Amino acid sequence: MRGAALALIVGAAAGLGVPALSQTGFGQQCVRNSECDAPLICRYGRCKVECTTNRDCGDGRFCVATGAAAGLPQCTDRGAIVVSWFPKLLADTVIWGGDIADVPLARAAPLDCHSECLANPDCVGWSYAPPGVAGRNVPWCYLKGPGGQAQSRAGSVSAMVVR
Repeated sequence: MRGAALALIVGAAAGLGVPALSQTGFGQQCVRNSECDAPLICRYGRCKVECTTNRDCGDGRFCVATGAAAGLPQCTDRGAIVVSWFPKLLADTVIWGGDIADVPLARAAPLDCHSECLANPDCVGWSYAPPGVAGRNVPWCYLKGPGGQAQSRAGSVSAMVVR
């Protein structure tokens, strides 16, 4: 019974893009990071992927998938990010329409919108609104699906995502 439940969990995790236990040690018990297969880290007693979005990283770091680490996302400093990860930013531009989600941000950083968009398979672009724009007092990110139109808006930043 326990083996069947574990197989069900592993199968469900694989469907979400999470590596299988036998491939990387994902989910194995741990006490410290060195007990997990790189690039996994030890959190809450289990080997886990380090991040899904920039919010998981903190300290001004970014969550990016690295080719050298089997495509698993890791927190890294901006200087270590491959240039192709950065989108072409459209300054003073907002994409109207096509909203699929809106996300409050912990910091005023447009690239946090990019991280949120990459974590959502339906997202094809995003618009960032700094505090005081779009009637909000905190930075905000609007994730976009198909069908949006770019328009001028002072202070906003937008980008389309190439996957």
